[in-house]
Amino acid sequence: MARMPGADDIPLVVVEVGMILSLSRVFRITLTEAGAKSILGGFVGTDVGRGVFQFLGGWIPGAGNALNAFTAAGVVEAIGCAVAADFSHRPEPPSLG
Repeated sequence: MARMPGADDIPLVVVEVGMILSLSRVFRITLTEAGAKSILGGFVGTDVGRGVFQFLGGWIPGAGNALNAFTAAGVVEAIGCAVAADFSHRPEPPSLG
């Protein structure tokens, strides 16, 4: 089955922004949706690389869709790990109690 290039970009951005917002809550960092999108914008090169790989891998009959899924999952995980590492090195917010 052929896939339409870029069809998964919007759902992946929604997942990635949600993941960044969730990580900000875990690390008790105040972050807005615009802030999360800004952080995600720093990973544009990663998304471009994913797109190129998915385009090239999409030509492999049968295996192309699986390669695309694994690539997307790997990119989302890599972004999550990078954001978590960054958040973990930020100073602890002051205690409210």
